[in-house]
Order: sequence, then C-alpha cells, then structure tokens
Amino acid sequence: VFDQRQERLGTVTLLRDITVAKALDELKSQFVSMTSHELRTPLAAVQTYIDTLLGGFAGELTDQQRGILERCSQRLTALVNLVDDLLDVSRLESGRVERQIVTLDVCEVMREVVALSQMEADARQVSLRIEAPPEGLTVEMDRSDLVRVLTNLVSNGIKYNRPGGTVTLRAHDEGYYARIEVIDTGIGIPEEALPRLFGEFYRVKRPETASIPGTGLGLSIVRRTVEFYKGRVEVKSRLGEGSTFTVLLPRGQATLRL
Repeated sequence: VFDQRQERLGTVTLLRDITVAKALDELKSQFVSMTSHELRTPLAAVQTYIDTLLGGFAGELTDQQRGILERCSQRLTALVNLVDDLLDVSRLESGRVERQIVTLDVCEVMREVVALSQMEADARQVSLRIEAPPEGLTVEMDRSDLVRVLTNLVSNGIKYNRPGGTVTLRAHDEGYYARIEVIDTGIGIPEEALPRLFGEFYRVKRPETASIPGTGLGLSIVRRTVEFYKGRVEVKSRLGEGSTFTVLLPRGQATLRL
C-alpha cells in the first residue's frame, strides 16, 4: 500500500482457508477410485460372456444376434476404457502411482507401442511408421508411463485418421531432452480447440468426430505423466492436414528430485 507520494505504507496479505475444498477434492478422488474399481470386475465378466457368445460356444448365432452382440461389445469396450482412464487419473491425482525408474531405449518402446497398436491400425487401414536415430536414444522413467503416453497419442492418431493415412513416430536427441513426435495425416484439430485440448473430459465437437469413441481423458493423462518427469507436451495441427504431438522428456533422472 502506497500513499499519495508513492511511499510504502505497508503490505496487505489475504489468506484463504482451503481446508474444506481440499477435503472435498480428496473425497471426490476417493469416490472416483472406489467406483471405478467396483465397476471394473463386473464389466470384465460381462465382456467374457459376450466373447463366449460371439465365439459360438453357446450355440450358433443368427446374423441379427451377432450384430447386436458386436454392438454391445463395442459399447462395453468404450465403457471399460472410460473406467481405466478414470483409474489412471485418480492415481495420478492422488500421487499413489508406484514407479520403477529405469533407463529406457526410446526406440525399443516405440516398436512395442507400434506392435500393440497394429491391430487397431489395420482395422482402420492406417499405416504405422517409426523414424528414430540409429545410435539409440534413452530416457530415465517408468516403462509403463512411456508406453501409456505413446499409446494414447498413437491411438488418437489412428482414430482421427483416414483410410490410407499414416501415423509416424519420430525421435530426436536434443541434448538435455529426448524429443518424441507422433505425426498423423488425419482430420486435424481446429485452432480454437488447441488451448483446451489437454483438459479432462474435453473432446473436440465436430461432425467428423461424433462417431469416434473416446473418454476425453487420454491427453490429460499424457500431460500429467509427462509433467511428472519435468517434461512438456506440445501440439501443432491444421484442419484437413493432420496433427503433430511433441513430447519433450529430460534425459536424466536428476530432474525428478527438483
């Protein structure tokens, strides 16, 4: 606070008690975690029953019956993915994630992610490619974290692509950082949507995306995971041309102690 001659008179400090807000936030996280765990088991059981019927183990199916069961299976898969994403977000929010930090070969993990995503890519007629430095590139982090980050980005690149399109994983050594890019030739993202893209439950609402399944949590999980390692994630996109998601990860573990 200053007087008319701009001489300092004192300082005003405002304090706000957020105890109740913190308690409510913790209750919310506990509720989401508990509910998701309780849903996971019965959903898995239902999926098993549907797979049994589709496999013909309970008798022959008519075309109409098979079509109904296949649609049920698709919707159930979307629900299971939602529950899994909610569990991931709950763990990240609470800090209850158990991590085993090891030295990872980025190219090796990229090849693993491509293998995991190949069936989805084939179903949508999308090609997967890897471009990586021949000498290898390493980071120090939990393997499941890097797999989760890249799988989410590659899956999005496949889902929002076109038949005959491509998703390319590219890695660079930038000294302090390992730079990993996931580049797709898909439908692109409107410029006005980019600032909100990594928010929880946010999905771009366009006619082209209305039929594409998703929870709106995948990119939020990517951002939270990358930021734990003091890294950052960026996106560039042009409508009708595709998107490039860039993950920058510090190469040393020392950053985790900052």
